[in-house]
Amino acid sequence: MPLYVSGPGIAPLGFHDARAQVADIAPTLLDAAGVPYAPEDFHGRSLMPVLGGAADAVYGDDDAIAFEVSGTAALFRGDWKIAKSPAPFGDGTFRLYDLSVDPGETTDLAAERPDLYADMVAEYERYASEVGVYEFAPGESARQQLVTNSVIKIFLNFWYVVVGALLAVLEAVGALVWGLRALLRRSMA
Repeated sequence: MPLYVSGPGIAPLGFHDARAQVADIAPTLLDAAGVPYAPEDFHGRSLMPVLGGAADAVYGDDDAIAFEVSGTAALFRGDWKIAKSPAPFGDGTFRLYDLSVDPGETTDLAAERPDLYADMVAEYERYASEVGVYEFAPGESARQQLVTNSVIKIFLNFWYVVVGALLAVLEAVGALVWGLRALLRRSMA
């Protein structure tokens, strides 16, 4: 994904092919603003060395970058990447790719490089444990949880509207039943 950055202290580099992640934005902004912070409190790194032209990258080939969003997960290390997607888009199994020759991620190399695969999966699991990734059980999905959470939140925030609407529907049904009974009595008389 591209990232465009401009402002004081940012060198006009043009296109620069340095790996970065969303977690790098907060430390970069703090660094750019001159706000003191503890780098160990962040999963990302300041990109100011790259943006200022002092470095080509803030991540080396041995540095891992991991993420997880709604069950989809990946870990990058140099040219290598493991990735998994949950159902309905995948089977939840990590696949191993060499991005230097397969940027489209078409060939799973896990069987050919089992040691590297196991090492990267273990590294992802350490990351997941450290940040508290919730692993969905079979049959669960982020989409299903989102709908459940949204319904609960809407009800909790607008319970009075829901109760009012239910009472209005019950009153309308009651009036309809009363009206039908009255019509039946007249027609039978």
